[in-house]
Amino acid sequence: MSVSSSSARADSKEVEPALVSVVSPQPENLEELSQDECILRLEANGVGRVAAVLDCRPYICPVNYVVHEGAIIFRTRHGSRLHMATYDSYAALEIDSTDFMYHEGWTVLVQGRSAHVADPTEIIALTQVCAAPWAEEARDAIVRIRLDEVRGQRISHRYPRLIPRSREKNAEAENVLHPFRWDNRGGE
Repeated sequence: MSVSSSSARADSKEVEPALVSVVSPQPENLEELSQDECILRLEANGVGRVAAVLDCRPYICPVNYVVHEGAIIFRTRHGSRLHMATYDSYAALEIDSTDFMYHEGWTVLVQGRSAHVADPTEIIALTQVCAAPWAEEARDAIVRIRLDEVRGQRISHRYPRLIPRSREKNAEAENVLHPFRWDNRGGE
């Protein structure tokens, strides 16, 4: 008995594709930070969390750092877990600020190649640049994370837009904790 091709098609039910979730556009109160805004926040902050992989597991450690010549520079103890995790690998540094009352905040993420500084002349020069470690223990090793990828986001509900000040104004002001001002003119 032969089956015609039209009846075979009628017997085989076409499967409707599953519903696909559509990514909604970014909400108005969530904004990508520009590269310059991210760098300004990195320069103004000085404390963050370094993330790297150690023994096939994520390892995250708070550090105080400085931005110097296109890289994050921080001290660690020679032979520590952080020292081992950042040896010739990729690492990340994350900083953020949160206002729990208004459900606002921002975050900046740096990803890049990490390396231990080995040149004695460079170690001496970077020791002068680095902030003194907060931890009481000796931090005798210096690590560099290149700024290969820098990105950030801000979520804000109260004000239309956050406008960065110029780098020149920030250089003039001493002890500036937040190099940004709120602009209530509608963000123009």
